[in-house]
Amino acid sequence: LLKLLTQLQEHGLAFIKNIPTDEADDPAKLPQLETIIKAIGCVVRESFYGRTWDVKSVKNAKNIAYTSLDLGLHMDLLYFESPPGIQFLHSLKNTVTGGESIFLDSYHAALTLKRESPHHYKTLCETPITFHYDNDSHLMKQHRYTISENNLNSEAPFGLRVFYSPPFQGPLDKVTSVEQMENLVEAMRAFEDIMRRPGMVYRTRLEPGTAVVFRNLRVLHGRTEFDAQSGERHFKGSYVDYDVVSDRFLFLARKAGLM
Repeated sequence: LLKLLTQLQEHGLAFIKNIPTDEADDPAKLPQLETIIKAIGCVVRESFYGRTWDVKSVKNAKNIAYTSLDLGLHMDLLYFESPPGIQFLHSLKNTVTGGESIFLDSYHAALTLKRESPHHYKTLCETPITFHYDNDSHLMKQHRYTISENNLNSEAPFGLRVFYSPPFQGPLDKVTSVEQMENLVEAMRAFEDIMRRPGMVYRTRLEPGTAVVFRNLRVLHGRTEFDAQSGERHFKGSYVDYDVVSDRFLFLARKAGLM
């Protein structure tokens, strides 16, 4: 457990293997994610998506996550005032062609942009982006800067925080001029060009029985397009607040004499 929590603390991304997948054919069974989260000593962060939720391609989906289309790198629920800090995804079935899971360290990408294009970095620190959810009797909206500095509780250099989720952006109602919009588009393009570089993205196929755990407000995630007719792809997801994970890490690290 301490190894898992240390991996999350230092790198933001970890994998748990050999997890039963019985629930894939028996929805009445308690999701294994709930068992794992309880074993870690944490509690599920419930939202209008439920305690856990299914990620698979469905007809007439209102959310791109529930299609077979390419889902670009993003963070979840940035339209919440306090987005969940930890996300779990458990692979139950994965026999489709395509559908690789992709991950990227937003801190590394932001620092690269700061070093190579400080003017674009400055634009992303100063231009507010709208994130919204308008669906199924819910309407949520938050404005955030793509990059911010001097966050006292961020372990990243310069106190970095990144908020990046283009698939779930709303109308840019805080962008007030053509010049500001042009600068934003150029800065976003420069940031995305960095993310597309070889070696920036970690790609893996999540085989059934494997769960990925990652820090939602550090590690961007997404997936490549897949052929929904070639098989089944069914993941189970859940959220946990970062506070409870950090609590377990700090307590166990001190108990082990590591701090």
